[in-house]
Order: sequence, then structure tokens, then C-alpha cells
Amino acid sequence: MDEMEEAFMNSSIVPAIVPVVPNNTVTVSFGNKEVNLGNFICAYDTSIMPFIYFEPENGSLYALFYINADVGFAFSGSRELVYLNYLVVNIPDNNVYEGDQATPYQSYLPFPGAGPTRNLFMVYKQNATIDVAEIIPQIAGSSYLFNMTDFVLVNQLGDPIAGNFFLTQLTNCNSKEEESNEDSDASCSCCCQ
Repeated sequence: MDEMEEAFMNSSIVPAIVPVVPNNTVTVSFGNKEVNLGNFICAYDTSIMPFIYFEPENGSLYALFYINADVGFAFSGSRELVYLNYLVVNIPDNNVYEGDQATPYQSYLPFPGAGPTRNLFMVYKQNATIDVAEIIPQIAGSSYLFNMTDFVLVNQLGDPIAGNFFLTQLTNCNSKEEESNEDSDASCSCCCQ
């Protein structure tokens, strides 16, 4: 088992969220914080739009999902629903910023004390252009709770070609010492651990 397969399996991403481990890694960085197969990134660091890169096949279109895998279950009790942070379709080659944004980018700040959440970036190769006008009403009516599995099936996207994920959480700060603790990877500004 390679490192990527082990990370996706041990974090219960496969098969609960996606059916198979992608063959490639999507490179994602929030400033100097790089996503790396389940590493911790402070929720506050995700407030900026990340740099995203994946290896494309020339002339192909892609769909990129940035989701929180744990929030949908917390709000709906359904493992099929995820919180959609960002969806871009019709990405030419790997030019994410030239694709059609179905949702604007938004970071997700978990509730303090809710525990760590899994945040995934998944890339799928498209077989055809996806009509964004048909996607937006579905998403807008759901408060960003989204059934990614259904979307993948309806649009015949197949298995993900690239992926990556990180963990984040917020905790309740009880003292000035906790608020100023910035010297470890599992901590940043107040309440982020």
C-alpha cells in the first residue's frame, strides 16, 4: 500500500466519501501551508484562495471539488452529503482559474470543540462540458450541503484522477496562554488546534 492509499484508507475517505483512491496528488497550498495527505492546517489559514495544481492531459476538461467531508453528516445525519466549499467545472487542462465557478470559494470554519474535520480536494476528468446554469439552483437550495456522489454519477465523471486532504479544527480557548500559543503545527492564532 502506497502513502496516498494508506492516508485515504486510514482517514476513512475511501470508500465512505469516494469509491477509490486517486492515482495522483493535487497540489494545494494556502500561502506557505501545503496540503499533504491529512496534515493539520489551521482553519484561519484557509481563508485565502489556495494555489491548486494537478497534472492534466492536454485538451481535457476537469471538475474540482473542495469539500468538508464531516459537516454534512453533522447537520443532516447523511454520510452522502458533504459541505461544498468550492466547485469549479469545465477547467481547461489544469487552469483552475479559467474554469466555470459553480460556487465561489469559501473556507470553512468548524464550530469550536467539534473535533477535527476532513477537508478534501478532488479532481475528476469530464467527458463533456457541464452546464453551470443547471448546477447553481441545486447548490443554492441546499445551503452548500451537497451530494457529491450523485453529481459525479449524473455527470459521468467516473473515478477521481487526483486528490489530497487536510484536517482542521477549532477549540475553545480557556486562557491567555492558549490564545497566544503559536509555536506548533497544530496551533496558530487563538482557538485553532
